[in-house]
Amino acid sequence: IPLTEPTLPLRQETQGCPGPSPTHRQQTLRLLTKLKWNVPMHIDNSTVVLGIESSCDETAAAVLRADGTILAEAVFSQQAEHAAFGGVVPEIAARAHLQHLPGLVANVLQNSGINPAALHAVAATAGPGLIGGLIVGASFAKGVALAHGLPFLAINHLEAHALTVRLPGLMPGAPPAFPYLLLLLSGGHCQC
Repeated sequence: IPLTEPTLPLRQETQGCPGPSPTHRQQTLRLLTKLKWNVPMHIDNSTVVLGIESSCDETAAAVLRADGTILAEAVFSQQAEHAAFGGVVPEIAARAHLQHLPGLVANVLQNSGINPAALHAVAATAGPGLIGGLIVGASFAKGVALAHGLPFLAINHLEAHALTVRLPGLMPGAPPAFPYLLLLLSGGHCQC
């Protein structure tokens, strides 16, 4: 669906603050139309994806093939940053994602031997989770996707947990067939 003026409210005039100029609005629309959002794509075992996870207090990135082969992965734990508070502080988590994500992604790309131009897509957690961390990770992923003309795949955090049992190569034999029963406990999330 092409983006048009009525479907993209950028900012309304509020309390005397003017909205974006027509030039800024046109530039933003042109930029957003270049980003491919969850587009259907052909996936085979050679498909290579950069994945980013930032839904809570760990920053993670991986380059993997659709056949389940992990080409490179890295996780930055924020446990030390939050220990003094007895739990995760969302603002500290978001700032740590912002600080560590670019280097983490650069490292996994280098360790995988994959040039960003050779990727087929960029995926990132889009929710549920801590909003600050989700914004950092998804925005960074969208930037990489846009810079390299790749599709951006918004990943549901809880669906990803539920589907990990079906990852190729994770368990011996064939993955469980649908439907299957699972118990998913993840933070304070509840989806009915």
